[in-house]
Amino acid sequence: MGRPESPWRHFLPAILWMGVLFFFSQQSHLETGLTWDFWFKKGAHVFSWGVLAALFLRAQGQGRFAWARRHAEKAWSLSVLYGVFDEVHQAFVPLRNASPRDVCIDSLGALAGLASVRFILKRWAKLSEGPRLRNSHPLQRHPEATPSKPVLPKSRRQPKPPAQPTRAATRRPALK
Repeated sequence: MGRPESPWRHFLPAILWMGVLFFFSQQSHLETGLTWDFWFKKGAHVFSWGVLAALFLRAQGQGRFAWARRHAEKAWSLSVLYGVFDEVHQAFVPLRNASPRDVCIDSLGALAGLASVRFILKRWAKLSEGPRLRNSHPLQRHPEATPSKPVLPKSRRQPKPPAQPTRAATRRPALK
């Protein structure tokens, strides 16, 4: 018997990504020399914190991407918390300054990253699950569906033939 797996190993990609962010945050001079340097940097913030939030979400799904609102909220909170830590750290780096605006951009980037993961998961589920009942959760397969007999949503089912009139409906009214 081997050792039980540590749940912390799922956080390793997020921790490594935080190390990359810390490295770039520690640089005193990150000018690109481009005229659109401001937009490039803010786009890098959005992308970086979107990836970080996605990695935190993956870690909470135990190594796979699985959508749960509570996991997404934790992933967003951890990303924003690291964004605050990053800005405090930049306050102590020469030629850098801390900016609350960057924390806001980081939080929006984390939100965009989580929204992207949710969109991709929903698309993937829709493509891989096949037909399912209307109003069912997109990540759950219908229990009555089989490869030979899929359960289609009501809008895609074949119409039922009209019902035959009952005996009471065909009876003639009594004469007085």
